[in-house]
This record gives sequence, C-alpha cells and structure tokens, in this order.
Amino acid sequence: MPAEQAVGQRNIVNDVLFVYNNFGQLTTDYQSHEDAVNPATTPKVQYTYADGSDNTVRPTALVYPNGREPVVSILSFLLQ
Repeated sequence: MPAEQAVGQRNIVNDVLFVYNNFGQLTTDYQSHEDAVNPATTPKVQYTYADGSDNTVRPTALVYPNGREPVVSILSFLLQ
C-alpha cells in the first residue's frame, strides 16, 4: 500500500508490488522509494522455484535488482 505524504494528500511517496506464481509463491518484489511502482522501471528482486514436475516447488534462485545472484543465500537455509 502506498504511503501518503500527509493526511488528506494523495501524493505517493513509496510503493510496493508483489507478483505471485500459480503456487502462490512470491516471484517478483518491486519497491519504489520515490513514487508509484512502474514494473518497466522500478527496481525488483526476483525469486525462482522448481517447476513442480518432481512434485516440488522449492526455491531455486534469488536475483537482486542489479542482476546479482548470491552464491549463498537465505534460500539455502530454507532448504535444510
């Protein structure tokens, strides 16, 4: 939900947008610190998961807004 500058004003000062896959898992997290989210330009974190073909939809990757994928991430701890 966008934050407002002051009561009664409608200027968006920050915003988030969460996108989910068919399994209800978060796949993209957009965060704007200046105005409303624009999926074409707003920085995002992306999450990928196994496709379910092996009866699993576990997390497989995390990609930061700059495109970097951490070698060791929280995902490895979730899989233990």
